[in-house]
Amino acid sequence: MKIRKIDVGFLHWCPGCDEAHIVEVPRWTWNGDEERPTVTPSVNMPGRCHYVLTGGVIRFCGDCSHGMAGKVVEMPDFPSDW
Repeated sequence: MKIRKIDVGFLHWCPGCDEAHIVEVPRWTWNGDEERPTVTPSVNMPGRCHYVLTGGVIRFCGDCSHGMAGKVVEMPDFPSDW
C-alpha cells in the first residue's frame, strides 16, 4: 500500500526520513491516485525534507538534510510493521 487515507489527506512513507509524512488536502492538490499519487506544490518540511511527488515518484530536492537529497526513487509501500 502506497498511501493511507486520513481525514485531512493522506500519509505516505518517506524513505529519506524513514517515517510517514502527511500530505494535507487542500493545502496540497492531489490527483486522487492511491498507487501513483501526484501532489502540487512540492512538499517541504523545512530543514529536514523537501520533495516533489509526481506519478508515484519522489524527487528529493538538494536541501534535504538526509542522505536521499538529490535522488529520485519510486514511492515505497508502507513497512509491514507500521
